[in-house]
Amino acid sequence: EPGRLSQATASTSRRTVLLVDDEPDLRDLFTIRLKRAGFDVLVAADGVEALRLWEDAGPKRPALILTDWSMPYIDGLALARLIRADPVAGTVPIVLFTAYLPGSETELAELDVHYLSKSARWDELEPLIAELIS
Repeated sequence: EPGRLSQATASTSRRTVLLVDDEPDLRDLFTIRLKRAGFDVLVAADGVEALRLWEDAGPKRPALILTDWSMPYIDGLALARLIRADPVAGTVPIVLFTAYLPGSETELAELDVHYLSKSARWDELEPLIAELIS
């Protein structure tokens, strides 16, 4: 329910990242890396679970969303659209991981969604995270 997003305040937990990926090994790897870098991590296996965690966080919403593109139920791009549709909560930085970019660069730019290849190294991701939540 996209309308439910508006019910929370716009504040965020500055060191919390919402990580969304349907591949358990990648979720585990990124969770470890994020925690070692000093972040708190909320973990979701798909967009539906991510929306639930986002809504349940209330005023302590994550400061950043890292999401896979290709997932069951609600994919990363649809998740970004739902988050961006909310005028109160819609400004959180979103980074989309993808193995391919199927001609959606324009929509990603319009949604202000950053994207990286799934093969990106941690030393490429960590500075981006720091820049987006500073």
